[in-house]
Amino acid sequence: MKALLVSGLGRCGSTMVMRALEEGGCPIFERPRLNLLMEHPDVDIKTQFGNVCNLSLIRGAVKLIDARRFIFPGGPVASIFITRDPVQQGQSMAKMCKALGIPVTVKQIAGFASSIVVDNPLCLQALQTVGPVWETTFEELIDAPVRATWDIANFCKKQGFEVDWHAMRNTIDDRGYRGTRATDDLLPYEQEHVDSERG
Repeated sequence: MKALLVSGLGRCGSTMVMRALEEGGCPIFERPRLNLLMEHPDVDIKTQFGNVCNLSLIRGAVKLIDARRFIFPGGPVASIFITRDPVQQGQSMAKMCKALGIPVTVKQIAGFASSIVVDNPLCLQALQTVGPVWETTFEELIDAPVRATWDIANFCKKQGFEVDWHAMRNTIDDRGYRGTRATDDLLPYEQEHVDSERG
């Protein structure tokens, strides 16, 4: 595959995954950018459907927010789909809006979380129509970065992208996140990595 979509709904962790992929050596077609339109609470999303994402033009990884809005000619293409706890994601959306000077009401914050629950399956379905999808979560990336980046790197390899999972993991660690999982919960390859780092 020549293209890799990194997708989810706003504030799911897609930018973090794009940065991790870039550090891991995956070619980046387009650097992550904030999609203000999709994160503005007053935009009628229905008017934004039908955008064309010509997959045959993409070379490398690209961030795509809200895949259900797009028509995908030129497939097949592989995707990484990221979800997050809807309440936390909704609060993060609201925080971003406020940081941008966009007023958000309590009702709109609650609406973010409800719409995430409804829209995530539709986004996943849209991606599955054009190729294989690897599903992960923001929480898994933060709490189990070794396992999450290992799995993403293996998925990428099957799609023709060589990615260094160590560099990916380090990128996530560098953001200041620290997992909460106990050492005895590590998978065998994670324990092996931990042991080798301890020397």
